[in-house]
Amino acid sequence: MKKKDIFLVGCLITVFSVLCLSAQEGEQVEQVEEEIRGIYKGIIKEKKPHIELDFDPYKAIIPYVGKEEYIYDNQLLSNSELKSSPLPVLASDQIVKPWLKTIVRGYIVLFNPLYGYDVKKWKISITDEKGSEFKTFGGEGAPTRTIYWDGRSNEGEMMNPGIVYMYSAEAYDKLGNISRVVGREITVKGILYKKAGEWVILLNGNKIFNESSDRIIEDGTLLLEEAADIVRENFKTRLAIEVYSKNEALSSRRSRVLGKWFIERLVVPRYSVINVAGYEDAVYKSSYIKIVF
Repeated sequence: MKKKDIFLVGCLITVFSVLCLSAQEGEQVEQVEEEIRGIYKGIIKEKKPHIELDFDPYKAIIPYVGKEEYIYDNQLLSNSELKSSPLPVLASDQIVKPWLKTIVRGYIVLFNPLYGYDVKKWKISITDEKGSEFKTFGGEGAPTRTIYWDGRSNEGEMMNPGIVYMYSAEAYDKLGNISRVVGREITVKGILYKKAGEWVILLNGNKIFNESSDRIIEDGTLLLEEAADIVRENFKTRLAIEVYSKNEALSSRRSRVLGKWFIERLVVPRYSVINVAGYEDAVYKSSYIKIVF
């Protein structure tokens, strides 16, 4: 083939390729939106409508949007009761450190009251199973984010582990609207605390003995073993065991069983366990054990 022919063929191929690319670009142009740029030099005589807002836009968005908090509605009637208002007051599952020990060493409950703005006053009440007020927290303005309860009453007495406690919470906004919530039950298996320089362990008798019996159940043995470990770590010269139940006869039988059990486990002189006695819980008819050392 001559050079002239080769040149002509190359030109034809080039022209064909250019036409194909132009066709593809044309298809792409048809698929996109055209943009017109420029400066309009005329005068727009049409006036924009003036809109007046019937609310303050800066009050519509408050700092609490997006948080798990309740915002009081200013339009509610002052005598209304918000039965469905959310109040997550119990952050922990009753026991602060349930994964460590069964016998509580420290705080019993952690409350986490989350309210919105405009709280005037609030109150958290803990009552016993008879409905008597045992412990109260409250104040003016918004509550603190964390409230710890160590199990003591308003008078400083420790809770009875043999009974069930309940808590309720309420709050008022500045218009008098009320938010009231009844919480869950509060129960413990055991408590360790100090009183007048002595260590005290309170145990729930229903977690140690069968009902109306002096036989120790399997889970009760584990609870007693934990109590014995605590006594070993802090034992000095004496050990007193008091057993309470619905009647004195049952308490006396249980006290003898526990006295023998602790003497065998602790390997201490018999005279070290100076007081083992059973009593009737005349007020609540509850079952609990008090160990002082």
